[in-house]
Amino acid sequence: MDLKTIVEHLNAPPFNLNLSFDVFDEKTPFELLETFNDVLKYLDPRQHTVDLRDEPPETMAIRFCNFLQVLNFKSSYDPNFQQNLIHGDKRTIYPILAYILPRLPELQKRAYLARFLVPIDVPSDLAMDEEMQNAIKQHEKLQFEFKVTHANLDALKGESLLPGDLKKAIQQLDQEKDQLNNKIANLKTKHANKESFNELREVTSTYRQEQEQEVRIAERVREQKRALEQLEQHLLMATQRLHEVKRANSSDVSADRMLAVLREEVRKGRDQQERILREIEDKNKRFEQLETALTEAPVSAAEVEDLNDEVKRLTREVGVLQDKANEANNPTDDRLAVYKQQASLVAKKKERLMENIKDLEREKADMETVIAGKEKEYETVKGPNFLKGAEFKNYANSLRGKTNQFKKMKAELGEIRAELTVLNRTEQLLKSRATNMDEFLKSMEDRKGVSGYTKTQSALEDVSATKTQVDEMKGKTLEEYSRVVEKINSQLKEKKNKLAPQIKELRVVRQRYAEVEQVFLERRSVYENTLVGLDSEKAKLETDISAYQEEIGREESRYHQLQSMTSIIDAQLQRAQDEAKFLNGDKTLSREFRSYTDLYQSKTAQQENYAKELRKQQKNIKEGHEGNVKQYKLFSDMKKLLSVKMKILRQEVNAAAAQGFAQPMEADRLVL
Repeated sequence: MDLKTIVEHLNAPPFNLNLSFDVFDEKTPFELLETFNDVLKYLDPRQHTVDLRDEPPETMAIRFCNFLQVLNFKSSYDPNFQQNLIHGDKRTIYPILAYILPRLPELQKRAYLARFLVPIDVPSDLAMDEEMQNAIKQHEKLQFEFKVTHANLDALKGESLLPGDLKKAIQQLDQEKDQLNNKIANLKTKHANKESFNELREVTSTYRQEQEQEVRIAERVREQKRALEQLEQHLLMATQRLHEVKRANSSDVSADRMLAVLREEVRKGRDQQERILREIEDKNKRFEQLETALTEAPVSAAEVEDLNDEVKRLTREVGVLQDKANEANNPTDDRLAVYKQQASLVAKKKERLMENIKDLEREKADMETVIAGKEKEYETVKGPNFLKGAEFKNYANSLRGKTNQFKKMKAELGEIRAELTVLNRTEQLLKSRATNMDEFLKSMEDRKGVSGYTKTQSALEDVSATKTQVDEMKGKTLEEYSRVVEKINSQLKEKKNKLAPQIKELRVVRQRYAEVEQVFLERRSVYENTLVGLDSEKAKLETDISAYQEEIGREESRYHQLQSMTSIIDAQLQRAQDEAKFLNGDKTLSREFRSYTDLYQSKTAQQENYAKELRKQQKNIKEGHEGNVKQYKLFSDMKKLLSVKMKILRQEVNAAAAQGFAQPMEADRLVL
């Protein structure tokens, strides 16, 4: 089936190779590799326009494997696979061609998108650089814009009509225009003589204009209503905020109450922020899932059914969660809440296990179907008599016996080769001696008058032996040709008989494939439209979050400012109340002072006296400044003089001690 599919697609556009099964199957590994590279060149000419003779094998293997991974071809990509691929192995290349050729338009689009959407592998040491991180973010942003633009382009392509359809629509509109013009002309000729015709025409024209104006006014009314609803919501929120601020700033509200209100507002803002962040996280996860689904291979019918089952399961879970939310909002029996929660968890676990069991059963059925298909393929290729379990064991035992026999025969072959060496040496010795025998026979033939008889006889024997061999080869060749022709004819008949039901089945499968592809294209368009809506909703949510965060920051700063002002005002108010009590004589501030007024007056008097004393000291310092400076200079000079005399005296004492006698020290005196 793979060979037939490959040859059919290679013979069709855009390749048009006009190959037969035999010609394609007899291609050399290099020719097969060139054909494979031509197919890849059609998908991505920029990457695969190379000469295979000049390209190194390592580079070729990397190029092929990377591109096959982009095309989502499932394989191990191990070194063995790479070696078989670059050496043109049929068992490796045939499945790849069978995967690529039926999906050329889809894979061509995938290869084009991969040029822009494949992530760049940045080393970890470079990824920590700030400039590199900015470049990566910019690249991801551009990739997202490219996805949105490409999705919009596909949607426009799907919605746009073909040129033939547009021509038909234009022709139909022209026909309708002609019909309307004819009707208008007929009405004019019919009612031209009537006096009320012009008046009727004006009335109808005015009526039509009024209808159009009414439609426009209705649309504007709907827009104004939507705007009014939004403004009412904003007004309601602003009114609530204003009442809360007024209550907070009223004189009969304590600081604790104000603080509690502000804390409640902050808590609500944080809860709302957490809820929005959770929604954004969910949207991002959903977006990643949609992006992964967009880059994956086309969805098969079985996968579509699995996705429908998943949607049903998620719908059930959403219903369960809504019921739980309703129960949480309207608690009827708190004692049963724990047991209900446990029961719902057990039910969810049971549903997950049932889904896993269904998936495993489905996977088992798929594997059995694959095994049965492989067995049928093996029967079509090798015949119905393939080895089962016991037969394979017998075959393994016979193979072991043949292996032992091969080893024995290999040993006998070694002995024969050794004996052949001895015989070759003996032959060489005999040939060296046979030279004298040839001379003796030649002399005998000359004496008898029959010279050359021995050579003629040997030549005749050689010719007869050659003729016999040629006759035998001719007979064998003719028999072999006849057998090969008969075998080929019988195989062709068998293959035709076997392929007839498969061809019928293939036609049915192709029809079903066309239907599934149509459904897939419709659902993909729905998905892309949904993706665009989610993107716009995500952008709107991000804008709202930024606005809420700014508002929270403003409210927090306002809260701290109000709290500080409240503390200052409370302290001032308490001090004013105490001062009033002190002045009324209800109590005193301390033993020395009756009130804050006395304390401040006393402190003021002390500071004034201290300032007078400082001014007096300043005056004395200014008056004695010159004398003090002069006296300081004299004392400094005297200190230098004494230090010099002390140094000289020590030098004299040290010199006398060195000469062995000591001089009586004179008394220290100051000479001025």
